Amino acid sequence: MDIALAFQNNIFDISEEPENGIRTAIIISLFTDKRINENEKPSDESSLAGFWGDDFEERPYGSRLWLLHRNKINNETRLNAIDYAKEALEWLTEDKVVKSVNVDAQIIDKKIALLIGIELPGNKDYKFRFTDVTNYERNRDQWKDQL
Repeated sequence: MDIALAFQNNIFDISEEPENGIRTAIIISLFTDKRINENEKPSDESSLAGFWGDDFEERPYGSRLWLLHRNKINNETRLNAIDYAKEALEWLTEDKVVKSVNVDAQIIDKKIALLIGIELPGNKDYKFRFTDVTNYERNRDQWKDQL
């Protein structure tokens, strides 16, 4: 049985609903800061971020979306958001958790929205939308509807 995060009454709690498991996996994969190498660090950043234990893992956790929080919202940043999201979610298909993952992004009201399409075994589809992904630390409330 999978467990998942559920957002209720302004707190996260454990849920046993199966479809919440895939949502939780996506949210953790996208919005956990992936540790980067020194050569990837922007000059104005002081941290490599991420989980120090990733230094010992073959496949680090999280995504590099956090690197976009100071970028101008333009097509280059939109394309980077797509690449970073695909990279963060590729484990879902590699580990055969899902059949396929599709990622797109749009610029809406000077914000980048990620659109995630998931196909599970048995041809069940889920779609997720996360708005303002370059500013996700201040927009936690948008995810409560996804959990």
